[in-house]
Amino acid sequence: MGFQKQVYITQAQGRAGTLARNTPAKHLPFVVEGNALYAGAFAFAGTTADQVKGVGAAADELPLGIAIFARYQANASLTNTLLINEGEEVAVYENGHIFVETGSASKGDKVLVNPLTAEISVGASAGEGEVDTGWVVYADSDVNGVAEICK
Repeated sequence: MGFQKQVYITQAQGRAGTLARNTPAKHLPFVVEGNALYAGAFAFAGTTADQVKGVGAAADELPLGIAIFARYQANASLTNTLLINEGEEVAVYENGHIFVETGSASKGDKVLVNPLTAEISVGASAGEGEVDTGWVVYADSDVNGVAEICK
């Protein structure tokens, strides 16, 4: 048996809505308003200062950060989903390294979101109906279309 011929050269597959690295990151607790917020999606300001929701109120609204659900939640819908139940507490990360579903993404792409649909995309600049979140792709997406993004 010889020496190791290969080291890990690609990012491990991640699950949307989870932290990719244990690095310092600013996050705040909120309560979910409505039934449209998913782990690994951008969170928008809710009706009150302590609430967030999954879609914005205006086409140019910027998200507060990315929703991460880091504790057990009862599966109220009885489906395998990243949906966070209304009324649950959620951490919204303003920065850090996080896995999100982006589709095909390459390192350095800007992370964009449509505030009215919460659809995440990547590209060189925001298109019609999208806003630039300030996040960028840190590692290319994996076979499931999940990429590590950072801010």
